[in-house]
This record gives sequence, C-alpha cells and structure tokens, in this order.
Amino acid sequence: MTALFKHIIVVILIFVASFRLFAQPNTTIDLEKSKSEKNKDRKLAAEKTGDKKFTVPKRFFNNLYTHYNYYYNANLRLNEVIDQAKSQFKDNYTQLLPFYNYSLDVTAQNAQELDSVIYKSTAGILLHDLRSDWVDDMYLILGKALMFRKDFDSAQQVFKYLNYIYAYKDEGYDIPIGSNASNTNGVFTVSTNEKDRSFFAKLTQRPLKRNDAFIWMARTYLEAGETDKATGLLMLLRSDPLFPKRLQTQMFEL
Repeated sequence: MTALFKHIIVVILIFVASFRLFAQPNTTIDLEKSKSEKNKDRKLAAEKTGDKKFTVPKRFFNNLYTHYNYYYNANLRLNEVIDQAKSQFKDNYTQLLPFYNYSLDVTAQNAQELDSVIYKSTAGILLHDLRSDWVDDMYLILGKALMFRKDFDSAQQVFKYLNYIYAYKDEGYDIPIGSNASNTNGVFTVSTNEKDRSFFAKLTQRPLKRNDAFIWMARTYLEAGETDKATGLLMLLRSDPLFPKRLQTQMFEL
C-alpha cells in the first residue's frame, strides 16, 4: 500500500463527518491539517469547489472524467472481486446453505483489488469538483468496497454520511429526517423522493444514490451480525411510501 494511498484513505475517513453542503448536493472539504509541508499550498480540485461557477462545459467534463476514469474502473474491479469469489464458491450440504453464492471471507482476501477500488473511489471524489453528478456514486462504491473487505464500521460510516449529506436541507440547515419539515406533505418518509424532479432532470440525471445507501447499510448490518438494526431499517423502508420501485427487489432480497 503506497504512502499516497494511505494518505487519501485517511483523509476521506477522517474528514467524512466535516463536509458541508452546497445548493446542489455537494460538499467542501478542509484538508489543510492533513497535508505535508511540501504540498501545504497546493489545493485539490475538491477544495476548489465553489471557487468558480460550475458552468455547463465544466460540469460535462467533470462528469466525463469522474465517470470513465474513476467510477467505471472502480466498479469493474469490484465486480471482478465478486466474480472471483463466486468462482471459488462451493455449497457445503452438511451445513445451512448461505443466501449468496460467494463469501465475504473470500472477497476480503482479495485486499489488493479492493484497496484499488477504494483508491479509485476516493481519488474520484477528491480530484474533481464536488458538484459533479458522480460524487454520490463514488461514495456508494467506496462503501461497498469497505463492506466486501469486511471493514463494516468504516462502510457504515460512509453509508451514513451519504444518507446525511444528501438529505433535505433548508438553506444549509439540517432538517430532521422523517419530520414534517422535510417537505413531504405530511407523509412520514426517510427516503429521497425520486419522482419529485423536473422532467429535464429525469432525462439527463440518474437518481441520487441516497436511497441505494439505505439498502447497502442494511446489507452491512446483516453481514456484521447486527440483525436488529437491519430489521428496523428494512421495516422503515418497507412501509415508506416514497421508497423507489427500482430498489424494491433489493429490499425484499435483504
């Protein structure tokens, strides 16, 4: 594990709780204390978020780079780790058969590839403007990689952060999740309303990955043996009228 890799991982986990929100769900990061003396005057692209207008060309190229240089490769490597674990899996009929046809004990052994996924995800966040449309995707895949490495506590923190930072805000102030102030017209919900988007947004943007983070949070709870937390979360999602249909299958799977 290189020094740069260690630095980036420490940065993303230490400062994950100190980010702040922009009008479009994005963040700023204060990394001054973690920089070396040599690089103290240099700014990461993520730190420059908000310094200039996020024009259409700038947004296009940020999305392009983050998607194909970072998200695509990270997602490809993560799927390869899962496929390799599946290829080594054999049912043991003397024991209760597991639900999934792969083991996290096996995925966790592929630490080098998972470290690469974590590196790509973290770099995809810090080396680009945080107003990119792929920041939430990078956080989600970061959390997945940590779960498949069996770093359950770290994975939970990433999914919690993804849940928090993309929740409804009122002029920058936090709104209690599930409260009437969440602009849900009196409906009790913890989900992000994916239907409440403009026609143009539905055509050009994917839904935020906040709702997906709920699913992966429940999966992480189950893998960590925290069944009570997983049950509580899944019961909330099952009764949530705004939980999207696209994730219903994954919810019932869990």
